[in-house]
Amino acid sequence: MALIVETGAIVSGANSYVSLADTRTYASARGVTLSAVDATLEPMVIKAMDFVESHSAQFIGERVQRDQPLSWPRVGAVVERWEWASTEIPRQLINATLATVVEVAAGTDPFNPPSAALPTIKERVEGAVDLAYAAPRGGDFKVSKDRDALVQLRMLLRNSGLFAVRA
Repeated sequence: MALIVETGAIVSGANSYVSLADTRTYASARGVTLSAVDATLEPMVIKAMDFVESHSAQFIGERVQRDQPLSWPRVGAVVERWEWASTEIPRQLINATLATVVEVAAGTDPFNPPSAALPTIKERVEGAVDLAYAAPRGGDFKVSKDRDALVQLRMLLRNSGLFAVRA
C-alpha cells in the first residue's frame, strides 16, 4: 500500500502526515537506520499515524471538513501562540509522527510502551506479609525522559492533554 501524504489540502485517501523520504531523512539525522525497503517501512509509518490519530478527540481546533480522512488540517489551531492556517499541517504533528516511526522501527509499540525498568526489592516477614517495593529505598535509579513523540504531540492537545477530575 502506497502512502498518501496529507499536505493540508485535505487529500483524498490520505493515510499519513509524512513521506518515506522525510522519514528516512529524520531518522538518519538522529543516527537511526531504517529499512531501505519501502514495503517494510510503510506499515511503520501507518502505525505511527494511527498512534497520532488516536489523540484526535483531544486535538486543538476543529476539523476543516466533517469527512476529511485524517484529523488535520484544522481550523482554530493555535500552537505555541501561533495560529496555523486551515491549509497547513503543524511541524509538531509531523515531528510527532516521525518520532513515533523511529520508536516503531526500534520495536516499541507506541500504544503500549515498556514501563521503566525499575529494580524491585522484596522483603518477607515470616508468618505475616510479603512486601515489594518498586524502587530501592535509598538507592539511585534513572528516571526516563518523555518519549520524543509525546513531547511534540502534547503541544497539539487541548490543555496539553491534562484534565481535571472533580469529586
